[in-house]
Amino acid sequence: MLVSILLSFLLTFSFGIAYGTHFGHITIVSNVFTGREFSNGTKSLEFLPNNLTIKVGGEPIRWINELKEPHTVTFMPESLITKLSKFNDSSNVMYNLSNFLKKNNTDLKTQLTPETQFLLTSNNELLTSQKNNNITLNKSVAIFNSGIISANNNQNNSLSDITINFPEEGVYRYMCLIHPWTTGTINIVKPEPYFR
Repeated sequence: MLVSILLSFLLTFSFGIAYGTHFGHITIVSNVFTGREFSNGTKSLEFLPNNLTIKVGGEPIRWINELKEPHTVTFMPESLITKLSKFNDSSNVMYNLSNFLKKNNTDLKTQLTPETQFLLTSNNELLTSQKNNNITLNKSVAIFNSGIISANNNQNNSLSDITINFPEEGVYRYMCLIHPWTTGTINIVKPEPYFR
């Protein structure tokens, strides 16, 4: 509880706006200038906090989009995020992501878009689904895309938020497919032993 209060205070103090009052919430924000501006005038968007550590079996994490712009929360390997985060637009990201999947012998039965909620297993099985806003990710998942998360969830059959459970220890990297420079990390660690 104290950590939650301190985190909210630090975010409020540092940026002038409270971006979440709960430790397990990540909010997509803009107007936080991080020094990154692109030639087309686009300024950086961020997930706040963009690096979060929780314990295995801890509470799930909820991403909330309070902006007018749509966003995704897309988990994938670090090497793929490094490659895709260099692009300034979602069409290049989706083209390169599709090529990556084809090279890995993934059967693309449908064209993937940022709007598509999909999951790729470590066995290269691609699953698409209706919009589900409560997901569990584990090590058998190679890539997961939330689909569109929008403050106005009536547009494009989008979600206003998504909650993800992490039952296994590990480092989970994610990005926004629409704004590929927007990235984050979830660190799931073993609970420390409790001694009396």
